[in-house]
Amino acid sequence: MKKFKITISIFLGILVILIIFYFLFFYNFGKNTINNKNNSNNIINNINKNNIENSVNNIGNTDIVVDNSPVVKEVINEESLMRMAMLFAERFGSYSSHSNYENIDDLKIFMSQKMQVWADDYIKTLRAKQTSLDNFYGITTKALTKKINTYNDETGKGEVFVSTKRKEMNEDKETNFYQDIIISFIKEGGVWKVDNAEWQKKK
Repeated sequence: MKKFKITISIFLGILVILIIFYFLFFYNFGKNTINNKNNSNNIINNINKNNIENSVNNIGNTDIVVDNSPVVKEVINEESLMRMAMLFAERFGSYSSHSNYENIDDLKIFMSQKMQVWADDYIKTLRAKQTSLDNFYGITTKALTKKINTYNDETGKGEVFVSTKRKEMNEDKETNFYQDIIISFIKEGGVWKVDNAEWQKKK
């Protein structure tokens, strides 16, 4: 029963993040004539900042409020990139053996081509380490703070530092720890993509 509750909790958290990503990148594609390369950036900048951070700090909460005010043409800025990094860090860092690590596979649409190749290999490695479906392993991640390391819209490169709190579950054992992650972005086809995500040492 405990494993089932944990799996459901992770599933709900993943569902929340997927819904948020849907509104960030796809909701207005069929309703606006804005250039597709800038559309995801525009949508991100029109979502209420507090709603984004509330969803980040309450990954299990399924109540999402989205600001559907008219889209305004605006280049993605540092704050938007940091919010993207926090959302990605939570989704990227929350998965379980029962979900077959599909959360990482789902994130590939937000990754650069280079990182998509890495993700495929990483998923294979995780699945290979799992000796039995009976041996449950799960981990949840909550983003706490973010900081921009580098950002250059002209060169299309950026780097965001995100601090997180993580809970690791293995059979009947739970371990809580803090861990930072550095997420690098590049512009690919005029759209910001995650090019690398590197976890730092546990605290």
